[in-house]
This record gives sequence, C-alpha cells and structure tokens, in this order.
Amino acid sequence: MNALPTDNFALSPVGARVFFFYEGYFSQSIIEACADALRMRLEAKTASTKTTRRLLGAFIELGQNIVHYSAESLTPEDALDAEIRFGGLRVEEVGDRFIITCSNPVTAAGYERLDRKLSVLVTMSLEEIKQHYREALRAEGDVESKGGGIGLLTLARDSSEPLLYRFDEIPGRPSHKMFNLTVTV
Repeated sequence: MNALPTDNFALSPVGARVFFFYEGYFSQSIIEACADALRMRLEAKTASTKTTRRLLGAFIELGQNIVHYSAESLTPEDALDAEIRFGGLRVEEVGDRFIITCSNPVTAAGYERLDRKLSVLVTMSLEEIKQHYREALRAEGDVESKGGGIGLLTLARDSSEPLLYRFDEIPGRPSHKMFNLTVTV
C-alpha cells in the first residue's frame, strides 16, 4: 500500500504560522521525538506552563490516535504494541493560541465509530464533557478503543474551542476516508 498524502488538512486560519509539522509513519518513539522537538520550540518561545502542558498533551494524544487507528499500517492491523502507522500532525500558531490538526486514513468502521462519537461530543458543554470524562475514568473502558476511550474527551476538555473534524473521500479508495481532527490550545 502506498502512503497517502495528508495534504487535505483543514484550511489554516488567517494569520496562522506553521510552528511544527510532521507527516509520515508514526510509532511511539517518533511521537516522543516529535514531542521533544515541540517542547524545545515552546521553551525557546517561553510559552506558559499551562499552554505547554495542554499543547504537548494534545499533540501526544493525537499522535497516539494515529498510531492506534490509522488504516495505513506497516505493522499487522491487530498489533497491540510497536505499531507503525501513517498520518500527519501540524501545529500552527495564531496569536497566542496554537491549533493542532491530525490527519490519517480510517476504514469505514473507523469512520462510523469516530463520527458517532464526535458528532455527540462537539455538541456538549464543557461541564458535560467533564462529567463524561469522570464517568469514563470510572468505567471499564471502551471495547473499541485501545486507550480506554477517554482520549477524545481529554482533547475536548483541554481545547479552548470546540473540536473540529471532517472526513474526506480518498480518490481510488472508496472503503477509506481521510480523518482530520483539529484542537485549539
């Protein structure tokens, strides 16, 4: 399978500057290396501790979602560790905020699961998100999720704006869609 370009990231807001970008195959060690590079950029910029913590947390969560759920994989689909999967992460700076967008291909089943969860999540208030987050921490976990099912709730809780997402058609691959998720810190 050939790698898919993630050139269909959401359109950048006016005045946005690319702060960090990586596209390619992700593994846990690549996420860690990218997070270290991002942390150094933030330290050089003297970003606040709160912004740094939230930005790195969102960046790592989005990277892990690519590693766990991207349909473009170099490792077996049922692998539970040492997964290597394709996607892209872009961090843009807009004034004093950062916008993080991830993009990766998903299967039809992945599309349906994500759309079902996100369509409800984006309509919730912050208090509802926090309540669902607390309930998810006490629950047994989402059987469809490799991370216990709280990743999207964590992203929504820590985002300063509602999560934005979309699914784009992939030419020549009708059984897959390109998933794009945007978080604002």
